[in-house]
Amino acid sequence: MAARTDSTADRTRRADRSRLGGASVLVVAGAFVLSAGAPGIAAAAAVLAVWFALPATYAFALGNVALAALVGSGDVVQLAVAEAGLLGVLLAPAGALDRPGRPVAIAVGGAAAGAALAWAASRGAVGLWVAGLAIVAATGLGGYGLHRYQLVELDSVGDASE
Repeated sequence: MAARTDSTADRTRRADRSRLGGASVLVVAGAFVLSAGAPGIAAAAAVLAVWFALPATYAFALGNVALAALVGSGDVVQLAVAEAGLLGVLLAPAGALDRPGRPVAIAVGGAAAGAALAWAASRGAVGLWVAGLAIVAATGLGGYGLHRYQLVELDSVGDASE
């Protein structure tokens, strides 16, 4: 009898449904409900359904869209808790990696830098356009770095002599 091998999709699905992911999505749902009432209940239900049915990245994206829609109606602290929960939803699958420390540290560091930039912009320490420019620049540099990393991992980078 052949040994059963799990596909990458099965392993990813199990990693997305980890205890950390479940706890994080419940934190998001609770923060949405407490900060926005009825609209928060709808947003929480949508994020829970997407987290259950699709990969964690979709729940993270929908949660951020819902968070942007709820920003005007809730306490900033509760919305920050919701964003922290969304970060947990996004990082939960990293627990399935052999060494999750580096990706988690990079993601948490990036989130902390973004939060500090948002806080500085909200307090008037930097202009909104400066904060927006910094986010666009960081996204561009991060995307380029990931592109270069992918080229090296796929061995698509030629020798300098070619």
